[in-house]
Amino acid sequence: MVLLNGTSSAGKSSIAGELVRLLDAPWFVMSADAFHAMRSAPAVGPDRLEGVLRRTGREFHRAVAGMAAGWSSSAEPAGRSPRTLTRPRPR
Repeated sequence: MVLLNGTSSAGKSSIAGELVRLLDAPWFVMSADAFHAMRSAPAVGPDRLEGVLRRTGREFHRAVAGMAAGWSSSAEPAGRSPRTLTRPRPR
């Protein structure tokens, strides 16, 4: 798993696209922007916006961890347990 972090317009998507093109194994690109775009688009008032964004961020982290766990477990040699990056669930 490769994580790219940076400000808007820093080139993360361009770098990810080039990595996918150059690497010899199948890779997936999962951007936070694409994940946000999957959410339904009802109007969210300013009083609910922070909570919606926080919840969407948590679900994005869970989705990334799930993809990493699923992909790692199918690609790992027998007898080796996959290592995944997870974030603690908020209490």
